[in-house]
Amino acid sequence: LPKRKSAKLAANKKYEPEEEEDEEEDETTMRGRRKKMAKMLQGNKRLEIDEIARHVKPGMSVLDVGCGNGEMAIELANRLGVRVCGFDFAPRLVDAANDAEKVAALGRERRCLFVHGQLGYTVPFEGRTFDLVYTERCLINLPDWQAQRAAILQIAQWVKPGGHYLMVESSEDALYQLNVLRLRAALLALLLG
Repeated sequence: LPKRKSAKLAANKKYEPEEEEDEEEDETTMRGRRKKMAKMLQGNKRLEIDEIARHVKPGMSVLDVGCGNGEMAIELANRLGVRVCGFDFAPRLVDAANDAEKVAALGRERRCLFVHGQLGYTVPFEGRTFDLVYTERCLINLPDWQAQRAAILQIAQWVKPGGHYLMVESSEDALYQLNVLRLRAALLALLLG
C-alpha cells in the first residue's frame, strides 16, 4: 500500500509536506496481516456455524445451498450426527467438499453428500425433502433482487412442512466490505485460481 504524505511543523516554518519512505511491505509483515485476517474470518465462521447448529436437531435432514467447500455441512454432520446434502454451482468446490468429507469420515460412515447444481436451473432435489435448509452468503451473489426472490421461492419448496429455512446472508454494503477483505487477504486469487 502506498504511504501517505504527512505534514510536520518545523520551527518558525509553515507546514511542509514530507515524503515518507515508499517501501513495499516485507513478506513477514504481509504474512502476519494475512494470518490476522484469516483468524478474524475464522472467528466469524465459527459464529455462523454455532448459530446454525442451534437450529439443527438429531435426525434432521439438512440441505446446504451454495455449500462451497463443505466446511459448514461437515462441521454440522460431525458435531450433531445429522446427514447433510449440499450443492454448489462450482464443480471444483463440490469436488473439494467431497474430498474433505472423505477425510472427515475416516472411521465413521459418511454423513455428507455434495453435488453440482445451480439455483434456478438444475438441482437434484425433490420438493419438501428437508427439515432444515440454509444458505450462507449464497443469495447475495445472485445478480439482482428478482433472481434472489426466485431462489428463495425455489428453496422454500424443499422445506418440509414445519421445517425451517435459515439465511446467513449479507447486504450489498456488506458484500462490498467482504470483497474488500477478500482482496486484502488475497482470497480472490484463490477463488478465481
